[in-house]
Amino acid sequence: IYPNPANEVINIEFDLGNNSNADIIIYNSIGGLIKNIKIKNVGGVTSKKIDVNDLSNGLYFVKLKSGEKTYIKTISITK
Repeated sequence: IYPNPANEVINIEFDLGNNSNADIIIYNSIGGLIKNIKIKNVGGVTSKKIDVNDLSNGLYFVKLKSGEKTYIKTISITK
């Protein structure tokens, strides 16, 4: 996930194998759901841009979930 800190867009690059579905879920610092983006039939290395212009300054958790696999990273938004 980059850039970090971000101000307008974050880029997420991942490789989940062949023909997997994934969810990218963004939570605020107190666990409130901010965005849930569904990605279908991902194969190989995938890159996704997410607009974060609507988010306030602060820390957010970005969760990438595919099947039984879950990855969580922290991102800082500064404008």
